Amino acid sequence: MIRNFWISTRIFVYLKNKQIKRTSNGNFPKTVQVHYLPMNEIVQHINIKNIGKRLAYANTPAYVYKHLREEQSITDIADMFTSDELIAQLKNSITREVSSNEEIVLMYALLIAITLKGDEQSLNFLRHIRENSTVRWFKEITSIFLSTFKSINLSEHIIPSQNKHSELVFY
Repeated sequence: MIRNFWISTRIFVYLKNKQIKRTSNGNFPKTVQVHYLPMNEIVQHINIKNIGKRLAYANTPAYVYKHLREEQSITDIADMFTSDELIAQLKNSITREVSSNEEIVLMYALLIAITLKGDEQSLNFLRHIRENSTVRWFKEITSIFLSTFKSINLSEHIIPSQNKHSELVFY
């Protein structure tokens, strides 16, 4: 019973936040697809206060990009969570109507954490954000990242060893 109450409360809050329209008879639609992500797991590792201060002082996207990449809590979530989890959470945050400053801070923290990943999936997502985002400074921040990103491919080369008859002599 308690679990059902928690689930129904969670779904009600979700429906309220998503601003789902009621049908013509005044009820919510019978089928609503709910994607619940472990938001609390990510949020508990983000230092909302420090990031919020940096965003409040920011006057350019370059400032946001530079200073949020230095924020320890953002580098921590980039290390702790996969690109899939971060991207899914950012997509979820973007599609919801923002109702608090903490949600804005979370969106910027997630974007910067994705830039720290640097894998192919993150790059594709950031290219998509650069082309389609309506969030303030998201296009500019992703452009800064994509213009300065350097991919390094490591490959293994076998260097043949010298035999006993060939000597290298340096004078």
